[in-house]
Amino acid sequence: MLKVLDRVADGEHWVGQTLAPWHVSIGSVLLLLIVVRVAWVLKQLGHRPQHSPAETFLGHTGIALLHHFARKADTLKRII
Repeated sequence: MLKVLDRVADGEHWVGQTLAPWHVSIGSVLLLLIVVRVAWVLKQLGHRPQHSPAETFLGHTGIALLHHFARKADTLKRII
């Protein structure tokens, strides 16, 4: 596996030859989309709907559980 990755990094593999010229272009488009998305979110902050306390609680609990299980999965990856 490492030998293949070395060949990709050196530009000897078809993946490196195909994707390397597009790397900066793809990164620039992604950066532009992120900036536009953040600007749109900041503009829309005043138009967000109010949620009931139950919806707020469920939303925060769901996010906390996702973070908890993501940390557990990360710990398992380090152990294995």
